[in-house]
Amino acid sequence: MKIGIVGYGKMGHMVEQRAAARGHEVLWRANSYEELVAAVVNGQEVDVAIEFSSPAAVVENLRFCLSHGMKVVCGTTGWYFKLQDVLAIQAQHPASALFYAPNFSLGVRVVSLLTQQLARYEKLLPQYDVAIEETHHTAKLDAPSGTAILLAEPFLGEEGRYKEWALPPNAPEGALPITAHRIGSVPGTHTVRLDSAADTIELTHVAKGREGFADGALAAAEFVTSRCGVFTMEDLIPER
Repeated sequence: MKIGIVGYGKMGHMVEQRAAARGHEVLWRANSYEELVAAVVNGQEVDVAIEFSSPAAVVENLRFCLSHGMKVVCGTTGWYFKLQDVLAIQAQHPASALFYAPNFSLGVRVVSLLTQQLARYEKLLPQYDVAIEETHHTAKLDAPSGTAILLAEPFLGEEGRYKEWALPPNAPEGALPITAHRIGSVPGTHTVRLDSAADTIELTHVAKGREGFADGALAAAEFVTSRCGVFTMEDLIPER
């Protein structure tokens, strides 16, 4: 598989390292929109572009790649408020593909599935309060993390106790609290906590490094190269 890397920071470097270990070839690396345009215009055709840039840059990067019929795996977060705009671009270019996820760790996908099960029980056990806590390195720009929001979603809804999530200390009554910490070089830790007067239930995922995120992104790239459309981790690892 021939790969282009969009966003050549720590994650981009890790993707390149793990790609080589899986027998893939990185043809180009773009650390700016201008470098991305130059790589594509110069005819360095790749099977897939893997995007780990920044919330400020990601939408323009995706717009360019999709409008050129490319297959893109996107691990950048903090842009989902513009998701519908990006999906519309993909729909206008049906030969393209977009695989996006707030977290490409296969372990986090398993935790997400377990959280969905917890949420079903929580609706039957109103004595439990739910909270989510996440910790990341100080360079992470968005808070809370996309993964924390993903883990909160099964507990939200019109019929549930929680209508929305919010960051303390300004969380309104009835909101599910998500506490975000930015400390040192922590790759990522997420905890879903159900607490009652009798006991506490915790489900925690601890990333030990960036390798798991890179391997998951490459698994997504291998999945998407032969497909067109829009995909998420639910397609790569279905519930059943």
